[in-house]
Amino acid sequence: MKFTLQIKMDNRAFEDPSELARIIKEQVLNRIDISNNSFGGIDGKVRDINGNAVGQWEIPFVPSKTKENA
Repeated sequence: MKFTLQIKMDNRAFEDPSELARIIKEQVLNRIDISNNSFGGIDGKVRDINGNAVGQWEIPFVPSKTKENA
């Protein structure tokens, strides 16, 4: 399983050093906690404090291995 997060940090919102942490806590970690999905298959877009789309994240769905396909 792989977690991918991309955030473009070249706008004014990132002049505040806490903006990156805010995005990760409020928009990524909370969503992962809420989903409680151990097999992935969740993703989302991230927005800065001004509402601008600045990136995306993903935990792709990975089927669990069974004895037949292990």
